[in-house]
Amino acid sequence: MTLDSLYIGVPIGAFFCFLFIFFSFLNAGDAKPVRYFRQILLSCLIWTGGVVMMRMQIMPGMRFWFHVSVFGFLTVPIFMYAFLFYMLEIKKNGFLTGYCIATVVAMGINVVTEVWICLSSILGKLFICSCGGRCDRLYDSFGAQGNRQ
Repeated sequence: MTLDSLYIGVPIGAFFCFLFIFFSFLNAGDAKPVRYFRQILLSCLIWTGGVVMMRMQIMPGMRFWFHVSVFGFLTVPIFMYAFLFYMLEIKKNGFLTGYCIATVVAMGINVVTEVWICLSSILGKLFICSCGGRCDRLYDSFGAQGNRQ
């Protein structure tokens, strides 16, 4: 087993685990906690599904799947807060709405400029930031730390 197979195997395994749990809760009824938990699982499925599609380089391309996975990653806390607010019986005070708006704005800005989270390019065995920013560490395919950029 090479490191390249683990590179795609771990996200595929996570995707199928989330998918199994999601299907397990699909017929669990329509209680509010179950709905909130399904929303968390759905955002995790979007996140890991985007990562799998990005690493497999499926059409329409890595950049599209990168932004899908970032969207899924950024929606996990929103649904987690909604779930916790319901379970802990906290009144909705606008925090969740503000967080949703801030996430949508941040995602829109990041799609256009990639100022916060940028797509890394694979050049040879090194991962290079393609957004023009400075990468803190570069790793070769064996995980050893490379030279700073």
